[in-house]
Amino acid sequence: MANPIYFYPGTDLDDRHPLIRFMPPVPQGSALGWAAENLQPGSLVLDPFGASPFLPAELARSGYRVIVASNNPIPRFLLEFNANSPSTASLQSALADLAAHRKGDTRLEPYIRSFYFTDCHQCDREVEAESFIWERETNSMLARIYSCPSCGETGEFPVTDKDISRAASFARNPLHKARALERVAPLNDPDRPHVEEALATYSHRAVFSLFTLINRLESYPTTHAHHQHIIALLLAAFDRGNNLWAYQARRPRPKQLSIPPRYFEHNIWMALEDAVGLLSERQINRIPFTKWPELPPPDGGISIYDGRIKDLAENLPDEQINAVITAFPRPNQAYGTLSALWAGWIWGRDSIGPFKSVLRRLRYDWNWHCEALYSALSAISPHLQTGTPILGLIPEIETGLLAAAVVSAFAAGFKLTGIALQSEKHQAQLTWSRNPIRPLTANFDLYELVKSNQHTAAEFLSQRGEPSAFINLQAVILTKMADTGNMTTARSDPN
Repeated sequence: MANPIYFYPGTDLDDRHPLIRFMPPVPQGSALGWAAENLQPGSLVLDPFGASPFLPAELARSGYRVIVASNNPIPRFLLEFNANSPSTASLQSALADLAAHRKGDTRLEPYIRSFYFTDCHQCDREVEAESFIWERETNSMLARIYSCPSCGETGEFPVTDKDISRAASFARNPLHKARALERVAPLNDPDRPHVEEALATYSHRAVFSLFTLINRLESYPTTHAHHQHIIALLLAAFDRGNNLWAYQARRPRPKQLSIPPRYFEHNIWMALEDAVGLLSERQINRIPFTKWPELPPPDGGISIYDGRIKDLAENLPDEQINAVITAFPRPNQAYGTLSALWAGWIWGRDSIGPFKSVLRRLRYDWNWHCEALYSALSAISPHLQTGTPILGLIPEIETGLLAAAVVSAFAAGFKLTGIALQSEKHQAQLTWSRNPIRPLTANFDLYELVKSNQHTAAEFLSQRGEPSAFINLQAVILTKMADTGNMTTARSDPN
């Protein structure tokens, strides 16, 4: 059976980082610990999923040459942005340049800030709200959060009629909403209803604010020094500006486009300001960055392929891929749909390309995800040499995701060589090697795993001598099945 392996813990990512709530929360340094023990500096590493923009960057900074396939324009942009290592000063300069644009007779910054003005509960002076709290069922604003610089009053306070009237005024101007739709799907596009559903997660005030900013972005040529920096700041505002931020939730990680019962409407300009520090605080040094088919230099860097790993696989370089290191993605309808929306807003609908199909997929199940993982892994398997090591990082581990990863890798011709779990942190790290022997069978039904392997489960519990989390039982059973070359489980009788 697969052996237990050392768990490389790493350090948690800052959960305030823009868009981090949609990305695999892979601990920083966990992959580097494994790579340092198994690879030589300058090794050529393949990341077939490109789910995390941080993982390839930290490998490249440590001297590894990383090829990344990514068909999602958003993490693809963030990967290149992180590689360029922008400084705080350069991001501040870009924001200041944007703020200085004119909207009529007013600078852009005070113009957008004025959308979020409210009156102080204590001194009645006008103050800028940090956010408003809404109730979904009644579509009503309940409270505002602010810190008054005049009297020092700070906290959460009931809204006023003036607050409600100001918010309602943005609904009377439909032009920005129409443009938000047109940038992604024109009127006769069959995907337009899906875009409308995604746009419904934004308030009228947020759409008005964001498209006032997007209109200014178009005045910058792509060669302008601030262009990429402003895009990164806008992405942070796109994320912060939607209504998927649950009130009194410590760390919301939305998987569906479902607005919480009570949610925050955040101040868009404050989101831009906050993003300056958050986008620059991770940066250390610039990473050599190329576009496929150019490979990274010998001392480390990233080559990114704009598309699916299935399309890249047949054109992988003649030189040997030394390892596969990747974070297994988790199905996330919210992130996929919003990524298509945001890409259209920034670069226009032609930039979305085949990725636009995510708009039509409203629900995911684990069997579908298993097949999607298999499609990617089976594409690269024939292009790897026997024994090539694979490290799969699975954050947010749960039974369906673990089963999908193990079964898909088994069916693609990879031999499971080790598994480490930290169930209390919902993290798993698995290792495989390229196995030239075809698997015997692969046909999985998650709900029958334990039922059809009761002996293995009982033996594990006996050896452990104490209760165990179900995920640990499942991991033992999956490794046993992979070792015997038979991943088939009996189907339960639907009657």
